[in-house]
Amino acid sequence: MFELVNTCIHESMKLQKSEEILHYIIQFIGAKFGCARCYIFEIDENRKSFTNTYEWCDENISSQLHQLQKEPLETFYWWFDELKDKPYVFIESVEEIKNKYPSSYATVKSQDIHSLISVPLHVNDEIYGFLGVDNPSLKEMENVVLFLRMISSYILVEIKNRDLQKKMEYISMHDPLTGSYNRYAFQEDTNDISKYESLGIIYCDITELKKVNDHYGHGQGNKLIEHWYKVLYEVFCKDRVYRLGGDEFIVLCRNVQEQQFQNLVEKLKKKIVKDKYHLAIGYVWNEDKTKKIQDLIKEADHFMYEDKKKYYMFLHSKSRGYGMLVKKGFSSSSFSKFTSNNYFDTEFFIKSLSNSNLPFYVFVGDMQSNIFYISDNMKQKFGFEENIVLNLLNQWRKRIYREEDLVKYDQQIKEIMIGKRQHHDLKYQVKDAHGNVMWIHCQGKIKWNHEKKEPLFFSGTISHQEYDFIIDKTTNFPREQLLMETMLFPSNTDASMYAVGFSLNNIRMLNEALGRKKTDSILRQIAYSLNEEISAPSNFFRLDGMRFMALYEAVSVEDVKKFMTNIHRIIK
Repeated sequence: MFELVNTCIHESMKLQKSEEILHYIIQFIGAKFGCARCYIFEIDENRKSFTNTYEWCDENISSQLHQLQKEPLETFYWWFDELKDKPYVFIESVEEIKNKYPSSYATVKSQDIHSLISVPLHVNDEIYGFLGVDNPSLKEMENVVLFLRMISSYILVEIKNRDLQKKMEYISMHDPLTGSYNRYAFQEDTNDISKYESLGIIYCDITELKKVNDHYGHGQGNKLIEHWYKVLYEVFCKDRVYRLGGDEFIVLCRNVQEQQFQNLVEKLKKKIVKDKYHLAIGYVWNEDKTKKIQDLIKEADHFMYEDKKKYYMFLHSKSRGYGMLVKKGFSSSSFSKFTSNNYFDTEFFIKSLSNSNLPFYVFVGDMQSNIFYISDNMKQKFGFEENIVLNLLNQWRKRIYREEDLVKYDQQIKEIMIGKRQHHDLKYQVKDAHGNVMWIHCQGKIKWNHEKKEPLFFSGTISHQEYDFIIDKTTNFPREQLLMETMLFPSNTDASMYAVGFSLNNIRMLNEALGRKKTDSILRQIAYSLNEEISAPSNFFRLDGMRFMALYEAVSVEDVKKFMTNIHRIIK
């Protein structure tokens, strides 16, 4: 019997998947021992019912697999009672349970079962299911018991392997947050779109996700992602919803008529309008099998961005509409008029005021929420983790170097709050991200509500005191001190950093021939052209006299040579 079990296991292991192995084993058992049926029952997740998951039937025996799904535990009480006295169930005649378990007797009798043997599939005292046979050959009854007991542990291992395989397949094809299909599943489903008679694509983008993440945290952002997945699933339940990552979803409507597709899109649009958040969408329908999926996605993506643009224009018109201000008779500042009637990019504006080469930093904050936004160069220079900073006034206080400066700082903040002051203006020493001590000038303005009871908005700048020493007035290039500080910052790319030095000759001759003013003008033109025409990641610095240096990120020496050639060309 041991050799027989070994043969069964050895042959089954030639198969690739656990599903195939389990089917092979029950077929082997049924055929070898002359059974009418061989089957596996597994307990459901709620542990309140058993389901027949695998079945082999002899010729002329009707399958019971589809009928024996989610059978209540009460049906198997007789089975549990039998296991109290021995490690298996062995019933030579089902008439034995007729009087004690009439409902179970009726179930097995209706299936034309005369005798049965089953063994539990369990680890320690926890039962996962059972392996059984109906109407085995009478002369093989004892051998069947022995074989089933010996093979049961291997069957349980394969069941667990099957579950693990299914779990891994699910993980590889699904988004862990929403349960939607993921980018890999999308690639699998679209590697050949010619197999579809038609294809509708909806490209979706959660427009408010970054704002929610920044202001309320990623936990709330995740809830917003899950919310929109549920909306998409409700509308397109028969089709596939994919999360491509971040704030993007794609829906594939396969083999759908154009009108039916349009109806689904309209249904989604109505849900978006009623929702307190917004989902930007772009969509295309296609029945041309020669088209590439990339082209269709690009087209849907384009329409999605148009939709997002309209949404932001709508928000802009609602909150800043100059026409509405005029109709209601309110006065409006020149800046409000400009931003209301012209394109204005706030983030780009702040970045333009805070170039990474300049010792000039910008911060703005909502005094009610105590949440501030700081410029990129301020974040890098003073070691903040994010541009969004909670309680910046206290966070900045930790960077003040001297105790006497701390006293001045605290006193002025107190005076602002108590005296309802609108200006902040202090000079003191602070430490940067590398522990270097520097003098700074911090200036700001505070906006109060109409009654001057609540501070609303704080906007300000921080600048180095030794500005002229750090920035060259003629070329506007940073000077040597900033070059040394820049070298302290680690590069965020895999490229190598090269230092390229160069000097301008014969400047004295130009001064004598044209005058210093004209020469300075030429220097400014050179500096401007170097910054404008060389788009590669590089920073120029002016050292003493007419000596300059550039920090240049490059992958190879050949790139550096091209960079140097461009410098020669521009100066010439």
